[in-house]
Amino acid sequence: MNKQSNLRIVGSWELDLNTSELYWSDETKIIHGVPLTFRPNLEDAINFYKDDHKEKIQMVVNHLIELGENFDVDNCMLLPDGEEIWVRSTGLVVQRNGDEVVKIGGTFENVTDYYNKVNKLERYWGILNESNMLTVSNKSGVIKFVNDSFCNHTGYDRSEVVGKTHRIFNSGYHSQEFFQEMWNTINSGEKWEGEILNKNKDGRLQWIKTVIFPIKDHKGELTELISIRSDITGEKELQKKKIEQERLRVVGEVGGQILHELMSPLTLIKSYTDSLNSLLEKEGNIEASQMTGKLQEASNRVIDIFKDMRSLLKDKDDYNYVNLARVIKRSYFFTHLQMQKQEISFNLDIDQNAGDIWGSQGQLTQVFTNLINNSIHAVESLENKWIRVSVAEKDGIVTASVMDSGKGIDPATSEKVFESLFTTKMESGGTGLGLAISKRLIERMKGKIYIDDAKENTCFCLEFPVVNSDLKAG
Repeated sequence: MNKQSNLRIVGSWELDLNTSELYWSDETKIIHGVPLTFRPNLEDAINFYKDDHKEKIQMVVNHLIELGENFDVDNCMLLPDGEEIWVRSTGLVVQRNGDEVVKIGGTFENVTDYYNKVNKLERYWGILNESNMLTVSNKSGVIKFVNDSFCNHTGYDRSEVVGKTHRIFNSGYHSQEFFQEMWNTINSGEKWEGEILNKNKDGRLQWIKTVIFPIKDHKGELTELISIRSDITGEKELQKKKIEQERLRVVGEVGGQILHELMSPLTLIKSYTDSLNSLLEKEGNIEASQMTGKLQEASNRVIDIFKDMRSLLKDKDDYNYVNLARVIKRSYFFTHLQMQKQEISFNLDIDQNAGDIWGSQGQLTQVFTNLINNSIHAVESLENKWIRVSVAEKDGIVTASVMDSGKGIDPATSEKVFESLFTTKMESGGTGLGLAISKRLIERMKGKIYIDDAKENTCFCLEFPVVNSDLKAG
């Protein structure tokens, strides 16, 4: 018997309840996969159905006989050759004797092809539902439907988004012109594709690759919008990291050449300053000697910075046990004159019992000097100007914070402050390298740097693991 799943065959049947004679048309016999000479009975007909469908078909036939209720049902049958097919069967009363039903009949139709397509669509929907976010909205963007994946990714329940527009996901990253261009494309009947930075229910930002399909009715009028979205946050972060690495590579090449050119004259300046200081000490000129001593310390600091930069650019570190209190006091020395000039109050809160960390004293001095300088720039125009630096240890972690009287950092900016070449001080000559390099240095010391959003004022926090005392003793 040939397979018939792709054929649409309709046959008829009739059952005489007085004689129990069941009639099948030739088409019905073909549907059942039996020879045209086959003579069926009701029991045989029921047995063609799969076990989990027999009870259903038996029930609708009994209701037709006993109550005169017509039926129109779909069931799965198992043919003699083992093929499974879906059939649509109908039944109605053909003849009555008074109130008694004496003859019933109906049709059979092979609907296997339809069910195969439905099953395929269900599989496609399952894949789409699991891997993509799907929304359906009206032509104004009011959401009518969201799938499970959308809820899982955004943190919203359906009841929280249906009836609302997509503005509830607006992160504030994109301009009004961006969305105007998107709507212009949609209203023209064309699909729109792009990447949107959305904000989830918990406030987390998420990059979404979006395709919006405008749906039209038979008159060509826009009726609905179907949006298919996928989360590309990981890809964007990887892309951003590659760009940052390339930027730092270029800066490293240029910086290496600059360091080489500057080290020679700087070493000469230091040598002459040392000689001048010795000469002034011999002559007893204490005041001038103290001034040249400051120059010596400053030139030594610059040389240390250059050495640290050279180490950074070469990806080599000269690490040792470092006390953060000593580092911060050193950074204060290089910034206190600027703070005094700007009349900025400085407060230092140091836990003297805080343990040492493993890192580079020169690089850490560079980091804290950069953070304090950033704070100076941030508060110099404020009426209330102060900077507070603290160091404390808890549970094996040394935490240092640099907080100033600024009113925090805009969330949109805080996502970018640690990126290479990002700066809010372009007018004053900012390079955008300070925090990016600081982050890289700190992470190489197994530490981390972050903005404490819980504080009312601007606050940068740094955390480092305390050096194990046994390891240090060894």
